[in-house]
Amino acid sequence: MKLVGISTCAAGAASAAIVLAGIGPSATPGASGPVGGPCDRVASKTGSDARGDGTLSRPYRTPQRLIGSLSPGQTGCLRRGLYGTRGRFTIRTSEVTLRSYPGERATLRGNLWILGDGTTVRELNLDGSCPIRNRCAVPSSVPSPLVNARSVLLLDDDITNRHTGICVSATTYRGVSPDLLIVQGNRIHDCGRLPPTNHQHGIYLVSGVGAVVADNLVYRNADRGIQLFPSVVGARIYGNTIDGNGEGVIVSNTSSVNQFTANIISNSTVAWNVEWNSLSGMANAITGNCLYATNRRPYYNRDGGVQVEERDKVLIAANQVANPGYANPGAGDYRLSSSSPCLGRGAPDQVAAP
Repeated sequence: MKLVGISTCAAGAASAAIVLAGIGPSATPGASGPVGGPCDRVASKTGSDARGDGTLSRPYRTPQRLIGSLSPGQTGCLRRGLYGTRGRFTIRTSEVTLRSYPGERATLRGNLWILGDGTTVRELNLDGSCPIRNRCAVPSSVPSPLVNARSVLLLDDDITNRHTGICVSATTYRGVSPDLLIVQGNRIHDCGRLPPTNHQHGIYLVSGVGAVVADNLVYRNADRGIQLFPSVVGARIYGNTIDGNGEGVIVSNTSSVNQFTANIISNSTVAWNVEWNSLSGMANAITGNCLYATNRRPYYNRDGGVQVEERDKVLIAANQVANPGYANPGAGDYRLSSSSPCLGRGAPDQVAAP
């Protein structure tokens, strides 16, 4: 193994950023609701939109009815099961939470659109693919979940779309910038059409200020695992395992003051693990990560898969090149052994485990 661009000062700054950015799922507990536990309203596969009132004994049937019943500050819970739509699940009300019922796991299949500031979506399986192929009102090219609101939290979700398009995307819509987005503790995988098109990613931040992308497992996506393009400012991307994507991470155009640290970025199949493109933005840093490249084209394996050209445009420091030694990535197990040279970086065990 070897170290690339060692800088004690840069490593210290990266560590400080990790501490300061310690925003986790435990920081956003659900309020105690009248239904019991964190739930104010409930939907179930055995419920009824026409006769239900959202209680445990008389739940709604559909996520749409559940979401529409929530007032700011309330939490809607979905009982276990698969809930599909050929249209959209749209969250318009601010400061609401949509989650699985405690101790259960629900799946939303179809496009999810978040327009309400302060929305939390947690502990759900989010499958953005069409339940009936080519028979949905929303084209597969539309990302899901699509965030067009401020201060949105995506926590502890399993996010995919069966290789049909972009998964998580945050962009400005009708003058609202998706600032202060938090994407944490999720498994984000199998997004983007195959063969790769160079346009469909696991996480695609288009704009916004102050995003946190942390403690996620981002794997097997067609193109970039995480893309910042064209104008993302002040994002902190740390503690993620980013493996087996077409490319690992990229920062481009006017994106500025973004920091990638304490990630494991490995095994990109098309090009670089770490890349930038047409970058005019300033103060972007790639520091304190563990990098491992196994591309079939040796050109993309240099220094752990870090782009060779225009390195003066990005701070690259204290990145370690080493094989993380995942437990069983073929089975979706990205945990590290106690002897892994990448220990202390990447997704935590509760996310990395299958």
